[in-house]
Amino acid sequence: MIIELKKLSIYLYFFTFCSVFFNQFTLYISTRISLPFRYLEVLVFILLVFFYFLSFLKKENIETSISRFSIFFWFILVFFGNLLVNLNTAIEGNSYIFISSFIFIHSLVIIYFFTNLTDFDELKKLSIFLIKFHIILSLIFYLFYIIGINQISLGVHDPQDNWPRARGFFAEPSHYSIFAWISFMYFFFIERENKVFLFLSFIAFVLSIASTGYIFAFLNILLIVFFRNLKYLFYFIPFGVFIILLIPENYLIRDVLRVYEEILFLAEFASNQNWQNFDYTNGSRVILFIRQFSYLDLNIMSILFGLGPGGQIIVLNSLQDIFNGPIYLIAEFGLISFIFFLYFFSIIFKRTNNDFKPLLLAYLFISFFNPPGGNFGIDFIFIYYLIFIISETKIQSHEEHKI
Repeated sequence: MIIELKKLSIYLYFFTFCSVFFNQFTLYISTRISLPFRYLEVLVFILLVFFYFLSFLKKENIETSISRFSIFFWFILVFFGNLLVNLNTAIEGNSYIFISSFIFIHSLVIIYFFTNLTDFDELKKLSIFLIKFHIILSLIFYLFYIIGINQISLGVHDPQDNWPRARGFFAEPSHYSIFAWISFMYFFFIERENKVFLFLSFIAFVLSIASTGYIFAFLNILLIVFFRNLKYLFYFIPFGVFIILLIPENYLIRDVLRVYEEILFLAEFASNQNWQNFDYTNGSRVILFIRQFSYLDLNIMSILFGLGPGGQIIVLNSLQDIFNGPIYLIAEFGLISFIFFLYFFSIIFKRTNNDFKPLLLAYLFISFFNPPGGNFGIDFIFIYYLIFIISETKIQSHEEHKI
């Protein structure tokens, strides 16, 4: 039974990784086709739970920490509690029970891995393989588009009036840019001898032409210099200059104007006496982040239990998302879930290789504003876990070198 559980966990990780990093094809500029990995993830997870149950009946030794059991139990309480409250609720013709169940299982799977801090060698190898596969395939799609073969713009965002942007298997080029930069950091710090993928991941990052990705990278570099050593600054200065030279003029002007407008919006917001009545349709992501707090239900039950998985769609009465990153976790699963999350995040941060701690902190900041996932907003937690386990590769290689 131990073998089956381990194999199923690897299969489950594969489908979860794909559901986050290979979540859809995007044709033309906005025609999105979701890939079925989330459904396969649900099926494999149900099988895994079944085998765990059999192992329990056979009184086999299954190692699980009290903290992991506690967070699972809490999530289950939140799920069933909110199902009972919203049993007859329908959102845009879809039963809340179906939506909530789907998001709940996906969330539970991510928590299952997030709280797994040992025995993930196979997961590391699989992650690196899938990262390389995504980088190669997404760049092939982009090259085919440039030479006129990929006429349906598969994996390419082309607004027609501007330079096409790479986005791989993501909904947005900004999400692809985050993935590409994490990949680039892996090949910069871990597989430094692999110059080909170091170059390819950097080109993928540049071709995304995403201001979110540039902010993420810039913050990561600042934190590296702050935490580690000034010598890294001289590594990254040429890359920064190279990126600026490669950005098409229209996009460069756009990004400069965005920064300028953001500063103006924040100045206007700071001078406003009543922030709740402020116009939040102005496009400022920082102000929209602040606005999220006004949607939180501040009664004691909602603070502890949250809105439940998919609960934000009840607030909006449509299949949309309003909560980002850790705020999503507080809103939908409650303050206690957030405390559990902080506990495991602190362990992960402490155990993450020092070269990758700035990357982890930089992504923590970005996840408040533009995490992948949408209605599946807990996807950002899986990316923390990915950064953690690929950073462990360096520790393993050092240990092998000593042996």
